[in-house]
Order: sequence, then C-alpha cells, then structure tokens
Amino acid sequence: MNKFFAFVLAAACLVPAVPAFAYEKCEGLADSDLTKCEAKEAKRIAKLRKNTVPYTPSSLGADFKAWDEEAKNPFAQDDWYCPASQSGIAKIDELLNELSKVQCTMTMAKYVGWLNANGQGADATALGKPTLDALMAVKDSQAAITEKFNAIKSTSPTELVDDPSMVLKVPGALATAATMMGALPATIGAIPGAITAVKPIAAGVGGAAVGDAMDKLP
Repeated sequence: MNKFFAFVLAAACLVPAVPAFAYEKCEGLADSDLTKCEAKEAKRIAKLRKNTVPYTPSSLGADFKAWDEEAKNPFAQDDWYCPASQSGIAKIDELLNELSKVQCTMTMAKYVGWLNANGQGADATALGKPTLDALMAVKDSQAAITEKFNAIKSTSPTELVDDPSMVLKVPGALATAATMMGALPATIGAIPGAITAVKPIAAGVGGAAVGDAMDKLP
C-alpha cells in the first residue's frame, strides 16, 4: 500500500466517532427532520439559558453535593438544562424555588435513566438513590404549591416587596410563576412513573423494563 494512503487510513481510524445528532432529543432522526429538531432544541435551550443560571443539584438534597460543580452538573448541560428561576422578590422566589425543585427532580430522573441506558450503570446507581428520595419528597407537593401561588397572586404587589422599586418586577415574576404552574400538574402526574423507573436503578438492577418506564415519561 502507498505510504501516503496508509498514513491517511491510520489517521482516519484515530478520529473518534461522534453522534449524528447534537441533542439527545433528536436521536434517531435524519436529514430535514434532524435539522428541524436541532434548530428547535437550540432555540428552546437558548431561551431557557437567557437570564438564568443552572439549578444546583444539592438544592434537591445534600446527597447531590458531589454534582454541584459545573463540569459534573447535569443541569448545566444542554440536554438536561434546568434553570434556577429567580426574580429578586423573596416571597415570589420562594415559590419559584419550589416549582424549580419539582421540575429539576424530574429532569434528574430522566438523566439517571439516560446514564443507565448508556452504559454508565455505576453513576446511574449513585445518582439513583438520592433521586428516588427527591422524587418521594415532591410527589405530593402540588396542593401546597398551588395554595402558595394563589396566596401570592391575590396579594397586593406593594405587599410582596420590601423595596418599592421592585414593584414593577412583580408582574413579570408572577408571569414566570404562572407558566411554571401550568406545567406542574403534568410533572407531578409523571412522578409515580419516574419512581417506578428509578427504583431498580437505585438498587443497581436496572434493565430493559427501566427503559420502557423511562420512555413513558414526558
């Protein structure tokens, strides 16, 4: 074989394989469908990242502390980005934090399922145990969160802020809370399925049935 071509062939073999898709949600698509999916995901994630920071895993529980650093935080990754919503208004931020906790707990459950399905069983089990606890902690939270939202919504904006200059931010903060509240019933409704899927992973016995359970999550 010509030495030049032998070199080219050897170099080609050293190039690592990369997925044909940029986002996990777009896996299995091709051509125009893949292009549309990636464009949609890029737009969605850019909108999520605008004026937000990634949620901190340890906010779900102390056992997630090891995943707080940015390089390990799944919530900082595009595929699993989950924002920490803040308005600067303490009473509303308390509500936003509870809503974010529910949302990011479900995101963590999906991430655990992805780890399990992609040959990272040890990491999936390590995260699965605290994730199961986090799911159990939020599964019955809808009524209390809804009550808090309704109470805040019926409170005068001037009573929600300590600094009068923050009054103008109240409508936007409430709009963010209302959007998150709209997604709450579906997220809470999916938690029993997430518990079913994560439980065997946490026990270190994740198998095909886990994949089926994960596929049913929204």
